[in-house]
Amino acid sequence: MVERKSLPDLFASCNERRTKFLEECARMGEMEFAAIAIECSLSDILEPGQLYTEFHPNRVKGTLEAFAARWGIHFLFLDNPKLGEEVTACLLHKHYQLAELEKRGLPRRFRFDDV
Repeated sequence: MVERKSLPDLFASCNERRTKFLEECARMGEMEFAAIAIECSLSDILEPGQLYTEFHPNRVKGTLEAFAARWGIHFLFLDNPKLGEEVTACLLHKHYQLAELEKRGLPRRFRFDDV
């Protein structure tokens, strides 16, 4: 599973929608692969006071680190929505390919020269 989040959505998810985000991440942690594609850089998150002055950037960063450690969720920091869309599509396609291999009774892995 791959979820995309914009910077405003990420801040809201780590603050006023924190309980719901926590529940979603717990469910994602049960999956074989889970990632959240964040449509900004880590520097954008850590830059204090620009857009989200009521939220401390370290709270957002700490939340992501805790979720990664607890549930193994991959957080991908992508510079913009277009890159977020492209990386999300590529990850989903790779997992589709692995599922197709498994359906055909083949090992669920890529060969060394496939990657």
